[in-house]
Amino acid sequence: MQRMSSRHEDYYLKSLELSLASDMSLKFTLWGNQASNFSICDIYNQSNNQPIVILLVGFLAKQFKGQPYLSGTTTSLWYFNPGIPEAQTYYNT
Repeated sequence: MQRMSSRHEDYYLKSLELSLASDMSLKFTLWGNQASNFSICDIYNQSNNQPIVILLVGFLAKQFKGQPYLSGTTTSLWYFNPGIPEAQTYYNT
């Protein structure tokens, strides 16, 4: 996590990279409280070599310098290993 400063306040950001099932990757950045509250240790167990499925809600897919990225807001949400039928395909890869 990086601590950044502006003229009026300090804020935090955390850059992450998702590996997609299609052998592509997608970078995204969490800001402020979302960056502070996110810990990979809460969802990833090294002894269990299973993929982590993430359902992202309220993000927009955009491009910057030809690279895709996700843009979110304070209303964006994520769910780890959701128990929905659409996610089952990814648990079995």
